[in-house]
Amino acid sequence: MKTLLGQAEGIFLKLIYGLGKPVDHRRIDTSTGFMPVVVECIEAHTGGKVYAVAHYGTQSGDQMADPEVCLLLTKSGKIAPLTFRNDYVGVSQIAARFSEGGIHCNEKLQEELCDFCAEWFRNIAEQQDLG
Repeated sequence: MKTLLGQAEGIFLKLIYGLGKPVDHRRIDTSTGFMPVVVECIEAHTGGKVYAVAHYGTQSGDQMADPEVCLLLTKSGKIAPLTFRNDYVGVSQIAARFSEGGIHCNEKLQEELCDFCAEWFRNIAEQQDLG
């Protein structure tokens, strides 16, 4: 399973700080001119906790993910991307999923999502002054 490293890992931990159980969430909007980021704990299970990080826009009155990435924070502290969604372009990708047999990964897609998150999280940190 591919995981976030370095700066992306640190920014993700800042984004989820204090969000320990499902339904915990926060909206970070400290900038002018940039989309707020919404972070929520969406699931907890034996493998760890799943968090969603997203920007949302509105189209025809509907909330649209632009994008949303769900990530697993394992009990050992590793952070692995699970899914990517962008409603504006109709993309929904599953890089890893859980089953009774464990976690099944598309490592190439996970690697691409790790690269995406590294850049996206740097942008979020800069835009929202996460220092």
